[in-house]
Amino acid sequence: MDDLRILRLQVVKRRAGERVVVELDNGSTVEVDPEIVVRCGVKSGAAISAETVERLRYDDELLRARRRLTKYLSLRVKSVADARLYLERAGFRETIITAAIADTAERDLLDDQRFAERYVRTKLKTATVGPLRLVAELTAHGVDPSLAERVVAPQYDRAWQLRAAERLLRKRSQSRSGTDDEGSDKRLYEFLRRRGFEEDVARELAQRSTW
Repeated sequence: MDDLRILRLQVVKRRAGERVVVELDNGSTVEVDPEIVVRCGVKSGAAISAETVERLRYDDELLRARRRLTKYLSLRVKSVADARLYLERAGFRETIITAAIADTAERDLLDDQRFAERYVRTKLKTATVGPLRLVAELTAHGVDPSLAERVVAPQYDRAWQLRAAERLLRKRSQSRSGTDDEGSDKRLYEFLRRRGFEEDVARELAQRSTW
């Protein structure tokens, strides 16, 4: 296939910033970021192959995905799966998403272990839940289960679980004082299990007679 020729470059202003419209001699146009024009050496009057035109489109879409993802990650640490879902919802192609995530990870802006560690630290401060709940929440964010368990386990050992579960049951007892379902062992056990406490911890606390 014969090469096309670039007729002219026109700078236009869009809501997201300046763009460059590349007009070709077959009547088609390609709109790209100015950075792509400079990087690829696009000039008026130059010949350009159809493959290069497609490469311009690809590079431009990848640049937009990278910028959008970087901005997204600047607000809060996210998992790889969260980042992928964000770009999917933004309408980017799978090949672009994969490349953008790989590039972002190489720049150390995306890391599931860092996400998991931050998530666990936050939960320790804001919610009284057991380790099983935390592992389930992390895997729901796409974190590998084995990684989730490794991050959670040191923070949620048995001693911590016993203290946390006891506080939770005391609080529950105070709020339900005088009600009929205040204290069966089975209800207390199920209550703690729903909140992610391990089976032996839930059983031991539920069998105490102090609630």
